[in-house]
Amino acid sequence: VAGDLLIHNSAMVIGGGIVHGDLRVVAGKIASIAPGGGLESHDGESVIDGEGLHLLPGAIDPQVHFREPGQP
Repeated sequence: VAGDLLIHNSAMVIGGGIVHGDLRVVAGKIASIAPGGGLESHDGESVIDGEGLHLLPGAIDPQVHFREPGQP
């Protein structure tokens, strides 16, 4: 998704727990997280309804497998 983005009402894994709320991305970086929601959309901003979705803000590669050395 190009441009600024607002994701409303998603479950976000942050701070060792799950919180429901809104997340805003500006210029490709997380600009704000609002637990409980309440962020208003800005002109020209894409908006996604995050109901039923999980976000991992700041997670670079959640598909990493950690194994003991020598394990397949």
